[in-house]
Amino acid sequence: MAALGLSGTDIDPGNDEVDVEEVMGGVGVTMKKWSIKEDQLLINGWINCSTNLTVGTDKKRSSFWGKVAMYFNEHCSQGSSRRFPKTCNGR
Repeated sequence: MAALGLSGTDIDPGNDEVDVEEVMGGVGVTMKKWSIKEDQLLINGWINCSTNLTVGTDKKRSSFWGKVAMYFNEHCSQGSSRRFPKTCNGR
């Protein structure tokens, strides 16, 4: 039986600068965990892109997440990790 609050997707506000190693295609990749501020910025980007009538809501998934990632990278604080569309979609 799994304990509550111990999943790999939980946000740990006291430990947001720790590197996380993930295995992608048999290769270990070190990535920064998402901070609470980065999560909020990602949500803002998602809302901005999904409700923007100029951009439209009828677009392919890769195009949509590309716009969200671009919004995130333009508005993130200096020193934050650059995020890619696939990373944003997976979050």
